[in-house]
Amino acid sequence: MTIDTLRADRLGCYGHARALTPNVDGLAARGVRFERALSVAPITFPSHVSLMSGTIPPYHGARDNGVFRAVEELHLLAEVLSDAGLRTAAFTAAFVLDSQFGLNQGFEIYGDIPQRVMHPKGMLEHRTAGEVNAQALSWLNTVPGDDPFFMWLHYYEPHLPHPPPEARPAHATAWALLPDASARRGLQAALSAEGAGRSPREGWNYEASSGVAKSWQHVVP
Repeated sequence: MTIDTLRADRLGCYGHARALTPNVDGLAARGVRFERALSVAPITFPSHVSLMSGTIPPYHGARDNGVFRAVEELHLLAEVLSDAGLRTAAFTAAFVLDSQFGLNQGFEIYGDIPQRVMHPKGMLEHRTAGEVNAQALSWLNTVPGDDPFFMWLHYYEPHLPHPPPEARPAHATAWALLPDASARRGLQAALSAEGAGRSPREGWNYEASSGVAKSWQHVVP
């Protein structure tokens, strides 16, 4: 799971004393938490190409959003895992990661936003976490229980334009989707409305003065 523009120091697992991020913190406790994880590029598309290819911008060539493409010569993570027999799916929230830019290589299904035309505001086109979750759950329900899979979920809530919580519809809350990868039922519960009583679902709360996402807050649709 990747979350656009989320600051590590806003998470409990990275020392924020007032953070309400139990799912992220739980994942960090159960898995591997890197104390020094630095992005190779301060912009969405180039950094995701690096994440998926294990290479840096001088090698893969992507330097900005919307004007570069992940070339077919790159052997991306989804291709490696697909070759190894895993089902693969991606569900992204921002136009900058649209399939036309090449990160769909190796994915059985690549769900992105409906917006397909480049225009001056195109790089800010996005969809809500609720929409991403609904599409992801629909695909997950088609995967047999014993089939290994790799699912990439991308969220955009901390990014501009930072609408205040009261101005955002309930379905736009960013639900945390970080159960153990092997716990399929837990993942389905976190994604589905029926799982509200079994799995915490949280939405972004924003600091009005600066627009910095400071915590996860439980919101009931």
